[in-house]
Amino acid sequence: MGSAPSYVVLDRVVHLDKEAVKEESEWAIMECRDRKTYLRNDHVGDEVVYGLSLLVQIAEPPDLSKLSIRLSEPPVQVAARPEEILDDGSSVLQLLDLPKRALNLHTSVQSVADDLIVFTSCLRNRTHRYLVYDAIGKSLSMIPCLPNRCDPSATFQSLPLRAGAGGDYTIALLGRDMRSDRETTRRFFQDVLCLCPPPPSSRPPPPSSFSAVTTPWQFKNPLFPPETPNRFKAHMVFSSGGQAFWANLAQGVLYCSCHDVLTGGYDVPFRYIPLPPECHLDPMKNQLRLCRTMNCVKDSIKFASIDMVPPDEAMMTTWTLTLATTQWHKDGELRVASLWGAGGLQEGRVA
Repeated sequence: MGSAPSYVVLDRVVHLDKEAVKEESEWAIMECRDRKTYLRNDHVGDEVVYGLSLLVQIAEPPDLSKLSIRLSEPPVQVAARPEEILDDGSSVLQLLDLPKRALNLHTSVQSVADDLIVFTSCLRNRTHRYLVYDAIGKSLSMIPCLPNRCDPSATFQSLPLRAGAGGDYTIALLGRDMRSDRETTRRFFQDVLCLCPPPPSSRPPPPSSFSAVTTPWQFKNPLFPPETPNRFKAHMVFSSGGQAFWANLAQGVLYCSCHDVLTGGYDVPFRYIPLPPECHLDPMKNQLRLCRTMNCVKDSIKFASIDMVPPDEAMMTTWTLTLATTQWHKDGELRVASLWGAGGLQEGRVA
């Protein structure tokens, strides 16, 4: 392989080795010095994480770089069964049916940040898991999904966060955990910030939680400001400048300090910034992701919106968020039709 480009555009689809790798010389095995599973009594998950290799094919942008999974065959294990006595007096050990390899492992890239790649995988027993590859520590970990009675509240997309350059990491999800009042037996939901691997200042689910049994996830207490919309939903998650963001492309941005998540106390204060007034939309509007996006560009938070009415005069407006003042600044407007004539887009085969 030649020298790596300064950045890559990663295909979200992760294929199995037998489907994706045709020319071995085009692929490189990603180094993995350490493997860890946070699963408990899950032999299928253990089998996968310790028998899995990641391969990468790097392409110059705008072509897609690709990831592939190679699953090695597990060692044959002899199950303890009673001996069968043969006619000649000798004996043989009867074997249980050996499990089939999880070759229907469906995997996709969910999040990439801070030299961490978070995958979601559906194993052969139809359970979902997170796979996390740490490009700095050269490690691969498998993490279970949230407990049954704790549901993601803002989005199913996890947010990987790292403590400093090359430090420990966690993946974060905003959730609603089912609790029970011991005196009244009333059930209710509690907002929680779910973290795994859990940082030191997080806490396991309390006894009143239905998630308290056998989960590696631990919680922190998110303190949402009163102006946060009810049942806030996030279309985008990302981190920038030491802040973690959950963005609703119709309403606004909910964010907190990464330091508070990783090394701060149990309570995590959040702040909310609404979108510019002219950008507010019905949150239930269809195809919202097709006409809006938000993410970090270097040290700035950028928001791009395309007004599709009328279709032949669609306009794209970009905004920059200044966190210090919590204000949006309009960068400018551009007719979408003018983009298709740009040389870079034509050469990149986007048009």
